[in-house]
Amino acid sequence: MPVERPGTVHLLLLLLIVPAQFLITVYFGASDTEKNSAYHELISSLDRFTDRYLSLQSWQRWVRDVVVKTVSLFSSLMSRAAESEDSVAVEVLNYRSKHGYFADSLEPRSPREATIKYHIGEVIKHKIYGYRGVIVGWDSVPKAPDHCLKANHPDDKKHWKNMPCYLILVDIRDRPRVQKTYVVEENIELLYGSILVIHPEIEEYFDGFEATKYKPKARLKSLYPHD
Repeated sequence: MPVERPGTVHLLLLLLIVPAQFLITVYFGASDTEKNSAYHELISSLDRFTDRYLSLQSWQRWVRDVVVKTVSLFSSLMSRAAESEDSVAVEVLNYRSKHGYFADSLEPRSPREATIKYHIGEVIKHKIYGYRGVIVGWDSVPKAPDHCLKANHPDDKKHWKNMPCYLILVDIRDRPRVQKTYVVEENIELLYGSILVIHPEIEEYFDGFEATKYKPKARLKSLYPHD
């Protein structure tokens, strides 16, 4: 017993049957075999079109895809909204070139102060937020706009104003967007071993990875000659 077709397909067949018969008669000759073959091919094409675009399953797939993409976008936006630490510093990186803020001074760090614990190219982990990153610059004391320091340095951390700060390329596996942070020395720890960081700007600073750290490009090495 033939399966009853959906109403939409019945309508399509009714609309197409007359012009289809005319076209088949004109372009496929008078042979009944050729006509029947053409009719069957037309019906098969309509079935394939229906299954792909008009069936309940196709609409269910489309709704499922929309829901998945919407949930993914919402999760990403929520993750961004949840980020707090260092966000002020990230938003004002346009100050860097003009004022030398956030370890962007073009003055070579020479001699290297004994208070500087870490080196450019070393891979670190944030002690509080857990993200990984690689050091691409440092200041012997924080250099940032006053409102950034006030927002990121709590009242019970007065000693941070005299502590080195490091510019970090954050591993994009640990934070959902491309990001740099400016972190006080007390909040980072060194990661040992061949640990690679994924960040789209990594090749702008380094010429590959050697042993336990990244090898700085000539421009970066000239700014940190003793690292």
